Amino acid sequence: MILLLAGLLERHDFRLLLVTWAALQGLFYLSLSRGVQYVIASLAMPSAELPLILEMLAAIRENTFSSRKLAGIAQRLGLACDGLTSLRNLILFLEQRTRRQGFLPLAYCLLWGTQFSMAVERWRRRHRGSVLEWIETLGEFEALMCIATYSFEHPGDPFPEIAAEPFGIFARGIAHPLLDETVAIRNDVELNRDVRFLVISGSNMSGKSTFLRALGLNAVLSFMGAPVRCAELRLVPMTIAAAIRVEDDLPGGKSRFFAEMLRLNDMVTRAREEPLLFLVDEIMSGTNSEDRRVASQCVIEALVSSCAIGVVSTHDLSLTEMASGNGKGRNFHFRDIGEQGEMRYDYRMYSGVIKRSNALNIARLLGLDVPSFPSALKNSLSRDDKPESTT
Repeated sequence: MILLLAGLLERHDFRLLLVTWAALQGLFYLSLSRGVQYVIASLAMPSAELPLILEMLAAIRENTFSSRKLAGIAQRLGLACDGLTSLRNLILFLEQRTRRQGFLPLAYCLLWGTQFSMAVERWRRRHRGSVLEWIETLGEFEALMCIATYSFEHPGDPFPEIAAEPFGIFARGIAHPLLDETVAIRNDVELNRDVRFLVISGSNMSGKSTFLRALGLNAVLSFMGAPVRCAELRLVPMTIAAAIRVEDDLPGGKSRFFAEMLRLNDMVTRAREEPLLFLVDEIMSGTNSEDRRVASQCVIEALVSSCAIGVVSTHDLSLTEMASGNGKGRNFHFRDIGEQGEMRYDYRMYSGVIKRSNALNIARLLGLDVPSFPSALKNSLSRDDKPESTT
């Protein structure tokens, strides 16, 4: 244009030069368009998440930490803040080509999208070895904040005692961490070399699954360095393996029973290699009673013969024979304490096998026409029974 205005270039030469330049630029754009579109599409999720991440990183950078660990994390995240800020700026420039009206023709002339897509790709090559480390470090900091928040909100929850010996877990006054601590019912439990597993039977909704989750969650909190919802907790370092709410896999062609068997097989394999705490809710409920009894006994024997302790819940009372027939097991139960069709629970764990069920009672409360409990079975459980510790 300057040469044309200065008279150093003829008008028809200028038009030819302009057409040649536009054609070359179009060919250049087409040769890179697939890569440009891929880069732009890959930025959809980062562009949505980056503002929140950068806000967190800025808050960390503005604070000072006396803890050596937190100071080290903050230093590493300072580098992450600088790197991710440059990426956000590149994304903002790239988005200008579609945000500003009338800018698209100029963006085409300048190959705006292509230029900034190439800049984003250069950023990716430069920082791809660090991004995962940044995300893991930020996740570690967030986890530590969660532990600190839980400790602040529950000052009465003590820290556990973790020791190499003796093997096992002892919990006094254990409850689920997510329940209101003023109303949560607490129970005692102990597993060691002499008592390797518990079989817990009981009524529907009486607290069996919640107890298993309480034990597992408090163990997880212990190994995270967090306070626990217990009056006292002592345990050794263990891997935690659970088969709770196992679901089928329709795309994978796996039934719930098969998925549970895979989980149990993994537990047995792990127990042969390292100390293990296993928690199994409604073990093998997807098969008939006889197969369930035989297979469950095989799994439990394989676990306790290795380096494992744990708890199994069931509605099938035939499985309680595993504990009574094995010197390493004990039976406990949760119960319904309602009277005359009333559903009421005390959520306490009692020694022995459950002697009554509330399944028909629940059916009647839903309006189904089912027979009443036999009076002998209804009155078979004394109301004077007291909950007992597993110790």
